[in-house]
Amino acid sequence: MQGELTTREYDRTIQVPSGKKTIEHVIQLLAVELKADTIRLLDRTSNSGASEAPAGRQRRCPSLGGLVS
Repeated sequence: MQGELTTREYDRTIQVPSGKKTIEHVIQLLAVELKADTIRLLDRTSNSGASEAPAGRQRRCPSLGGLVS
């Protein structure tokens, strides 16, 4: 796969029950996003190990925003 991996941190407030009251806590979360430009399927049927698909078999995949082998 070829593309861009980005991460960002953000704060989220959660409410935790404590008896008759709720206590608010701020927790920090990490979001990871992957924007794929090219995805190539590996040929795992041969004994020679992983190899790339032939370049002539690539096609566009609009939902992934790139090429798919």
